[in-house]
Amino acid sequence: MSEEGELVAVVSEEGGAVPTDESALRKIAKLDAELHGLLDQFSAIVKEIEQLASGGGPAVAVLLKRAEERWQELWRTRYRSGYLWSYARDRLYLKRLLAKIEIEDLERRMQAYLADNDPFIVNARHPFGLFGTQVNRYAGLFPVEDVQPSGDCRHTPRCGSEQEHTKRRMADMRSLL
Repeated sequence: MSEEGELVAVVSEEGGAVPTDESALRKIAKLDAELHGLLDQFSAIVKEIEQLASGGGPAVAVLLKRAEERWQELWRTRYRSGYLWSYARDRLYLKRLLAKIEIEDLERRMQAYLADNDPFIVNARHPFGLFGTQVNRYAGLFPVEDVQPSGDCRHTPRCGSEQEHTKRRMADMRSLL
């Protein structure tokens, strides 16, 4: 700002004025972040409309309900009581996660999170908000029972998982020696 309190600007290469005042730059950054949030919301709405119009997949509300019910089921299994949702925060996390992750994968990650015995998480009693911030930590972690059988398995009966298939193949190879 100049001494008279006017906003000082520098002319950019494109010929537009660019403010140099720190508070104006912070405000621009804040507005930019808000705009990106709104664009994400807009994109999610358009995606849901396209999904509904094409008949391709359930609506977001259906997925939210399914995810919430699965969370309740898993949380009740661990703590023997229902989970009290903080809908303003938890639903926001859940919507963002469902926009990026398939429901089946999200459910497996929920299961892995609620099976985590990390003392910090256990002491906090596995809050959903913490799961929302650490969801990538649980990618690929799910019980062996959920693993699909090997696609090239020729054993009878077929192997139930990649681990079982590997063990049986190793035993088969050893028996040839």
